[in-house]
Amino acid sequence: MKTAGKFAILALKVTLSCLLLELCLWLPPVQGAGIFNNYEHANGDYRPSLVHEEDRIIAGHLDLNETLSFRLNLYGAPAANLPLLVQVHEWGGNFQRQEDIASYVPRAYSFVMLSFQYKPSSGNEDDWWFGTRWGGECRLWAHQAVMNIVREAVHTSLVPNRLPGVSVDPNRVYLFGSSIGGTGAWQLGVRNPEVFAAVHAHSGFARFTPPVGPFQEQFENDIVGGPGDGIIIRDPGGHPYPARDYANLAWWLGNYRQPGWETPFVAITAGMADAIVPPASGGDLMQPVLDTQKRGFVYLRHPWGHSDECFVQMNWLANFRRNQSFLAFTNRRGYGVEPPATGMVNDLYAFSWDPASIVDQTNHYEVHLVGSGTADVTLRRVQRFRVLPNRRYRYWINGKTGPGTAITASPTGLLTIPQRAGGQLLIVEPEKTTIMPVTTNLLLTD
Repeated sequence: MKTAGKFAILALKVTLSCLLLELCLWLPPVQGAGIFNNYEHANGDYRPSLVHEEDRIIAGHLDLNETLSFRLNLYGAPAANLPLLVQVHEWGGNFQRQEDIASYVPRAYSFVMLSFQYKPSSGNEDDWWFGTRWGGECRLWAHQAVMNIVREAVHTSLVPNRLPGVSVDPNRVYLFGSSIGGTGAWQLGVRNPEVFAAVHAHSGFARFTPPVGPFQEQFENDIVGGPGDGIIIRDPGGHPYPARDYANLAWWLGNYRQPGWETPFVAITAGMADAIVPPASGGDLMQPVLDTQKRGFVYLRHPWGHSDECFVQMNWLANFRRNQSFLAFTNRRGYGVEPPATGMVNDLYAFSWDPASIVDQTNHYEVHLVGSGTADVTLRRVQRFRVLPNRRYRYWINGKTGPGTAITASPTGLLTIPQRAGGQLLIVEPEKTTIMPVTTNLLLTD
């Protein structure tokens, strides 16, 4: 599952040798104070300064005990409120493999990494960090076991008790995975937006139904069943759904969730020559759904194979915060590429926004757009600014003068400002309603 490849963006010619991956990555410089950082990948020598490993006994397949281990790795010096990077590994991976991948994160980033491994490490080859089926039902025990530990790391004293002098910021929790881990990143990240600020899914499945390369028989036998098997998955409220549908994130977002339901920002990488995880069941499946529902994402469609471009893209993730809004761009023009072309879809190096410029108040929102290009701009994960279904709003460009331009929120509570360009200060406020005086004519009689 190792390949070698080269991918160029904007003719930046720097070759990076990635330990065990035999890969290279080409990234353009950031343009302006955008949402992406311009840090490049380092030399693969960033190693943790503190490590704690712990075993947990969980109820696995057939409710039998399994050992799920986790490691807490500190990168950099002990400090309070560090970002937390969660990582789940690929087929044949383990703690060492995940540390090798993380070693290419630039030293400019200090963070805690929470990584997972079964003992033996091949345990994820049956459940794909999701779950397994028996008795007519697919049970998401693996998904839930990982999320239980993630929530413990975020919301309890788990981290400071294991790594002295260290705590994590609950608003800066990120997720990365490749291959089986990329499948886990899709499922764990999209289904748990109350935990993750941003997610990077590399070469992972967003569904367990065809086309799924060489894994169709395994997925039907172990996870979601065949078309006529009637396997179900129960949602958190206990309601049953067909497993083949509910496990498909495109179906889940389109039928189980509404467009106004928030998801983390999603970074996607996929190789068009990947015969192991076809993009049709990963990035190419999800990109139209994310666009239709006006969700924030970036998608690197590179021309190479399964493992190429396999890096933790902290420069894409690190400026997203769960307690800060971000923008989703649709109807894009003048920047990036669109499928079937290879390159970066919704290239946020070229056209983006300055997160430090965001003003998010009850009746006032503003943000500075940077770079070149135009797009429809949808406000996502707003914190204080209230967007109500079908309500009218006004927006202004580069200063609040005149009455502004009227727009109306969608029935699902999304507010989209059409065709805005880089270099503009976007200001949005609710339209003020005028209450007209009521005149009553009284008829006096004897």
